[in-house]
Amino acid sequence: MRLDGVLLACSDAALSLFGVGSLGAILNSNLTDRLTAPERSKWQEFSARVWANGAASLACHLVAPDDDARPVLLQAIALNDHPDGIDSLLLNLRDQSHTHRLEHSIQSAEINRVDQEERQRAARDQIEEASAECQRLAALAEKNQAECQR
Repeated sequence: MRLDGVLLACSDAALSLFGVGSLGAILNSNLTDRLTAPERSKWQEFSARVWANGAASLACHLVAPDDDARPVLLQAIALNDHPDGIDSLLLNLRDQSHTHRLEHSIQSAEINRVDQEERQRAARDQIEEASAECQRLAALAEKNQAECQR
């Protein structure tokens, strides 16, 4: 892609990620148009960082047709000596939605585990209180029975 975000080439995997069926639907379009609005301003800083450092990455969200914003990791390297003479970036897009779902599942499982431990702790406390109350009542009954026998 060019430094301004215009796509010059695209793999079949990226076509799927962009939610398009053909190269004609994606080539010469601007990647920044496919980023969520709040993240579009990050593109200039990202491309400048790649160009200056030779490589960089950016976590952002990609909007595909009829789809929610999908978290992706953009990784790029500068192609400043490419034979076509166009200052461009070689970009790798990695879909992070599966990773995010797994992280969310792990966090939910941890929250559920903590909740279950708290419920178990509360149940044990109730059992201990009930057991102590039973012992107190048994001692009181024993005392009353002893008084009745006297």
